[in-house]
Amino acid sequence: MSHKEVKALASQLSSFKDYLNLESGRVSVEVARSGGIDIFFVGGVPLLFKIGEIIAPTLLFETYLSSLGRIVVDMGAVAHVCDGANIMAPGVKGVHGIFQEGSFVTVVDEKYGKTLAVGRALYSSESMINISRGVVVENIHYVGDRIYRIYKSA
Repeated sequence: MSHKEVKALASQLSSFKDYLNLESGRVSVEVARSGGIDIFFVGGVPLLFKIGEIIAPTLLFETYLSSLGRIVVDMGAVAHVCDGANIMAPGVKGVHGIFQEGSFVTVVDEKYGKTLAVGRALYSSESMINISRGVVVENIHYVGDRIYRIYKSA
């Protein structure tokens, strides 16, 4: 990457800086590109990805994911979420944490609490609690998707 690209990337990653441990000496950041997707390996671990203008955490970025709001879905929604479906209000069993519309959230199953997806909230946590119909979270990255397969094969 050129110096200009590195500076632009550093600016884009600023919202994740508290979770990346970049201050602890020299940490390598590598970028793998595949079909319009950039995956950022920090210290050898794929923590972030970029599609278009969106930079989002991978399912392996546990320190960041644990700080996000959490949407609990019923077991009937699991297969659909892991197939890329957006999260619908009827499948939501719980909303944990405080978040704003547009924030990243994790989607977990109600039985095991396993993280299934990272999404973008279409409503604030306060509003989402009262919604009973329609899409409430845009599914951005989920177990088994192309991004997941790229970094699992690396």
